[in-house]
Amino acid sequence: MGNTTWQSRWTVVRELAPGGECCTFLVRRAGGAKGNGSAASAHASDELCVLKTLKDKTSPERRAMMSHEAAALHTLDHPGVARLVESNAVKFQADDELYLVREYVPGKDLDAFAGSAPVPLADACAVVRPILDTLKFCHARGVVHRGIKPSNVILRDGKLHKPVLLDFGLTFNRDPFRTVDEEGGRHVEDRFIYLPEDTTRGADRKTDLSDLTQCAGLLFFLVTNQQPQTLIDDRDRKPHQRDTAARRIGRLDPPQRDALIQLFDVAFSDDASRRWQSADSLADAIDRLVNPLAPKVEDRLAGRARTIRQRLGGNPEVTRQQAGDRLAKEVVGCVSETMNAVNAELKDVLSVGLLLSRPKQGTKKLSMNFIFSHRNDGKRRLECAVSTVLENQEMVLVAECLGRSGEVARVGLFAPDSPQVLRTAIEAFLLDTAEHFANGVA
Repeated sequence: MGNTTWQSRWTVVRELAPGGECCTFLVRRAGGAKGNGSAASAHASDELCVLKTLKDKTSPERRAMMSHEAAALHTLDHPGVARLVESNAVKFQADDELYLVREYVPGKDLDAFAGSAPVPLADACAVVRPILDTLKFCHARGVVHRGIKPSNVILRDGKLHKPVLLDFGLTFNRDPFRTVDEEGGRHVEDRFIYLPEDTTRGADRKTDLSDLTQCAGLLFFLVTNQQPQTLIDDRDRKPHQRDTAARRIGRLDPPQRDALIQLFDVAFSDDASRRWQSADSLADAIDRLVNPLAPKVEDRLAGRARTIRQRLGGNPEVTRQQAGDRLAKEVVGCVSETMNAVNAELKDVLSVGLLLSRPKQGTKKLSMNFIFSHRNDGKRRLECAVSTVLENQEMVLVAECLGRSGEVARVGLFAPDSPQVLRTAIEAFLLDTAEHFANGVA
């Protein structure tokens, strides 16, 4: 192997399966790099690690890839990410041979774990669910993996609930799915799932959504033993709609089958804006595959919001405003229904229009201006207004028409019959005003 910048520090135990762009070795610290002789440093010297070097040591792109991977691993201190031990990849523009050393994660990758048969749905969910927690951690720190596939996930010690993400090199790579065929110099494809955004340039290529779609692809791979490859095939089918995959998904119990199909319908949309938009939302869907009674994300949020409401409910002014807001919404709904009914019945002779100042939370007044118009005589118009006003523990409905104003109804904010009293008053007001208009009072 010749003298290198890392050989004096690390001893090769054996060469591991070669990667596409790297030579990979199982290593331990060389005898001269044991540290201070303490028991802790002696233990560290015996620790197995994985060392990566580049096959093409001069390629600026491949050197930058390794630099970005080292930077990503340095940023990510999480049990779901292989720990960075050391690297000289910050010198990616120098002439040194770059290398990266990460912790060795004992266990099978998902290719070996899956074998040649579908994995039970519960086991597949147990594997993918914690990967989403890892992605949430990564995304919060600005790191997008972009190369999630079965060979890049190791089950630590063979435990389903301890998947570890490997190979963060594609956080940089301009074209993650093409490599050079050394014999003919032509491009060949090596893809787990091809996404439309992988062919674009700029920031759109580093979207969190790609990671989520690839993670859904892992779930698909485990439960069907098929690779998704493309979002849409030449027969306009998504991965889960293709013959073998559809047949295997169809063997699940109907509730789980239907929920899984819905999950994949969203995950494999060719429109990224229609896919899963957060690790939490996809994790929520996976939780409910295994436990249909698990609360949805929005239900959990609503529960916390209700707790906050209860705390605020002890404030009399807040409680009064909340009751007033609810009644104001009842008024708006009643006005709309009544106007629609009047216009539907009298559409050939009369129309009623409305200018509404919609209530905002905490406001004390809702104003509505009505315009009654004759269909065949545009000059015949009648304008009037209705307002709601909060007075202590009551809501007052006040009408103004033809220069006169008066109270139409007064209801208690907390009285159970208040909505119906307001509805009756509004219906009577609108119909009485329409009748006055019909009698020529304008």
